[in-house]
Amino acid sequence: MGSNRLRLDWTWAARNLDQPSETRWTILSEACLTRWRPEPGEFLQTDFAAIVGRAKSLPDSVPAGLIFHISRCGSTLIGNLARCDESAVVLSEPSLVSGIFNEQMQHMTASSRGEVLRALIKLFRYRTTLEGGVGRKVVIKFTGWDALWSREIRAIWPEVPTLVLVRDPAEVVVSNLRAPATWIKEKSLPNRARPFVDLPDSFDRYQLGNAELIALALGAQCEALCRSLDGRCRVLDYEDLGLDAAGGLAQWFGLDIRANVDAVEAVFRTYSKDPSRKAQFVDDRQKKREQVSARIEEMVAKWAREPYLRLRKHRPEEAASAVACQRDGTPAALG
Repeated sequence: MGSNRLRLDWTWAARNLDQPSETRWTILSEACLTRWRPEPGEFLQTDFAAIVGRAKSLPDSVPAGLIFHISRCGSTLIGNLARCDESAVVLSEPSLVSGIFNEQMQHMTASSRGEVLRALIKLFRYRTTLEGGVGRKVVIKFTGWDALWSREIRAIWPEVPTLVLVRDPAEVVVSNLRAPATWIKEKSLPNRARPFVDLPDSFDRYQLGNAELIALALGAQCEALCRSLDGRCRVLDYEDLGLDAAGGLAQWFGLDIRANVDAVEAVFRTYSKDPSRKAQFVDDRQKKREQVSARIEEMVAKWAREPYLRLRKHRPEEAASAVACQRDGTPAALG
């Protein structure tokens, strides 16, 4: 498969599948039947070829669902909702998956990346099997940048239901300006973004202000997601999030959250990225809209508005109806 020299670096950590942050892939490496564990802070290596070879003896396994998103649009909340099915496990932006698709791994072929990713999910599901041999329902939540690879990723599991989460790009720009990620501070922009946005020959990312850089990135992500859509995809806007959306998501991914209604309601009451799950959720949409400057609107119109609106056209009709009911004061209910 052309990946014999590629290795997975890993270290041992406590197992915790309930955190909303990045899932530790150490469980996966343990599934490779390594006979000893490193001390904390020490690293071991496993060949990709060994991972693929180990997975060949395991039953076929596909995820229950895939989640793609642009930045700051409620994807962590959706991941927490999926966990309300006690037989489900959410791989939330695992670095190993993103690492397969980053700029440094482009010497791998698409078929090799697919082979490794299929093997990783087979091993993970095998290692996390419930009592009685019941396999976990694995949901993968990718990073925002992984959206640039959404068509290739979906080709690995074309039959798997896929959720695409979006939000008004102007609000997303405001959020990212208020708390800039490292890629914004370093003016990072993957070469992979270039096929999805019309960049002039003289383009220099270091000449861009942060607002324009973020809008450009969102435009590339939205365009890439547009090109990956088919009948197995659903698009959900941040404004559609509610209990009705939770019920629709559960059905779409084959999850059962109806038996855990208290947990579902708690997800909506608390701030999704708080590990303690004690901080109360505050709807800041209006506040973000008030912070949208003319410059931000200009940059969003230039780079991101059009592909974002094309994505919104793929929202299910019931989502728009649910939003209308919520605005009229009609309470949403768990479907």
